[in-house]
Parts: sequence; C-alpha cells; structure tokens
Amino acid sequence: MFTFRANHLTGQLVKTDNNQAVYFCEKGANGVVVRRLIENWPTFLSLFHPTAIRICDDQDLQRVPEGADVAGGSRLVRVQGDIKIYFQDGPVLRHIDSMQALLGYNFNGAAVQTVTPQELQHRPMGLPVSAGNLDPPHRYDLADLRPSEWDAFVGALFALKANGAYDRFTQAHFDNLQRIHHTPLFLPWHRVFLYLFSRAIQDIIKNPTLHFPFSWQWLQAYPSYETDDVIRLFTPPWVGAAASPVRDGPFQEGRWAAYLPDRGVRNAPLGRSPSAKSVEVPADVVATLVSFSDYEAFRQALERTHDDIHGRIGGLMGDPHYSTNDPVFWLHHARVDEVWSQWQRAHPAQNDAMIGRGWPVGLGDIMPGERAWTVAEAALIDGTLVA
Repeated sequence: MFTFRANHLTGQLVKTDNNQAVYFCEKGANGVVVRRLIENWPTFLSLFHPTAIRICDDQDLQRVPEGADVAGGSRLVRVQGDIKIYFQDGPVLRHIDSMQALLGYNFNGAAVQTVTPQELQHRPMGLPVSAGNLDPPHRYDLADLRPSEWDAFVGALFALKANGAYDRFTQAHFDNLQRIHHTPLFLPWHRVFLYLFSRAIQDIIKNPTLHFPFSWQWLQAYPSYETDDVIRLFTPPWVGAAASPVRDGPFQEGRWAAYLPDRGVRNAPLGRSPSAKSVEVPADVVATLVSFSDYEAFRQALERTHDDIHGRIGGLMGDPHYSTNDPVFWLHHARVDEVWSQWQRAHPAQNDAMIGRGWPVGLGDIMPGERAWTVAEAALIDGTLVA
C-alpha cells in the first residue's frame, strides 16, 4: 500500500476492487478524513493538498534520503515552486506526469490499496491509518464539494420532500423539541438525527463515497477546494438569499414548501433575516469552545453559539419548531456535531465520564419506525455511529 506522511497530514490512494475508480484520502490534524475521487491527472493535481506532498529544492532531488517517517519508504515529492511530481521509492525518484504513470509506479500493487466498496464506506473512524485500516470521510465540508455533488444533495432534498420523508424529520424534531434543547441530550440526539437524515439521503443518491450532510464553517466566505470560487452560503448557487421570502436559489418561494406541523401547513415559504449575512464564528472562538473540559459547560457554550446562529439567520431557522424546514439547518447542525467531535477527541476522559452519567431521559426512538438509540452509541469518539 502506498502511504506517505508529511507535516500533520497522512494520505492514501485507494481504489475499489470492482472498478478502476481511484480515491485520495487525507487526514488532517483534527482527525477529519476527506476522500476525493481522482478522475484524471488534472484532478489529482488540484485535489492533492499541497502540504501533503514533501517539497524539495532542485538539488535535493538528486539525493532524497529514504524517510524514516514514511511507511514503506515511499513518498510523493514536488519541486519547490514547480508542479512536477515525483514518486520516491527509497533513494530512487521517478517523474510522474500522468495518471497512468502514477498508477504504474505501484510496485507490484503495493502503492494502491484495493478495498471493497463496502469497506470504502464503512470502515471505522478514529483508528491509525495503516495497511489494514483506512478511515472513511465521515464528514464533508462545503469546500470539498464539486458543483455536481451539491446538485445531487439538492436533488435528494426535493426527492425526500416528494416522498414525505423530509416532513417526517420535521415532525420528529417538533415532537421532541423540549427534551432535546437546553438539556444534556442536545448533542447526542441531534447526532443520531443527522445520521438518520444522512442515511435517507444515501438511499436516494446511492453513492458510497459521498456522505451527507455537509458542514458549513460558520463563515460568510471561504475558499472551495474543488473550484476557484469562494463559498458564500446565502447566494443563489447555494441556499439562496438572506431575505424574506427567499426568491432565488434552489429553495425559493414556489419551489420549496415548508411544513408547519402545529398549523397543518405544508406549503409555507422560507424566509431569512438580512442578519444571516453577518454570521461569523472564527476558528479561535471554536477553539475556545473545545477548550472547556467539562461536558455540561462545553455543551451549554456550544448550544448558545448554536442558538445565536439560528436566531441571526431568522425566518423558519429562527424558530426551533420549524427550523428543520430550512436546508441550512442540516449544514449548521453538521458543524455543531463536528465541534462536539473535536471536543471528544480533545477530552477523551471527560467524554467517557459524560457517557457514564445518569441521563434525565433516554435517547429512545428518534424517528417513527427507527429503533431506540443509547447515548453511548451516539457519543462514540469521532462520531462513529452504529447502523
């Protein structure tokens, strides 16, 4: 298997055993693994995180030492200031200028790990990256998406609307409202809720390499890894404007129908406050949240941040009875859950203590027809959820 390590990133090339699709997986310092399909050589160059490649000066290319920190003594390198890519096998360097060349330097198949599609989808999170274990990308960020993937997500939302499943999620959130907000169950309940929603999406798109929902970084603008664009969530290419009613984008009035359970209304329009365009939660604020050592102190601080964002987005998102109707709900809660996962990794002992506490009410059934879940299942490190 081809594995390399540079700085804090670990990367692997993998392919399924029944087709020629090849994926690149990288794992960042926060433990989040991102997998991207490599369709061609330009895609490979654009998807490969620059810091994941060892960068050399020209003279270094004459005598690159075998890296003690590299499994198998192999790594990718590139010339400083150039896009030339080389494969290093011990002291030997080979220039790679095509997808065929990259896959050709697999040294009897060892450079590309072959896995089944099921393994690619279901391998557990939180374990070391090794020949026998590759973490799946449990979380995706909007920045990871190609336009076609976002379009697939939007299409799946409309399909869930058409078959009634989306409104059942809204009803479940409405029915559980009091016991899942401003209580210790806030984070574990919503994690399972996200998982079930992700499973419903997956049943429609049937793409084992793409996991929903996606996380929005609580920023007004940040770069996409997949295109040259800047992500501005409240714009027509994404979720539409911060206006009431929403009259552009995929969820505009007349296209997207919101369900208000207590009113028996199934065709309400979305609306948002102009203040949605000022929502910002910088990374240092998230770091402060993660620094809380006690679960309840952390949960309360994170939930206050969560509440503030709901309120500033306004419209149906600003009312917890109806907030699931706005697709921003899923992007927002994916980020909430991501921050909880960061806290779990930073405080494993406190997380274990949190799981062992006596909870005021059990997690129980979340969606009609679903089994009961336990807090311990929902609170596993890295958000690994049991099917």
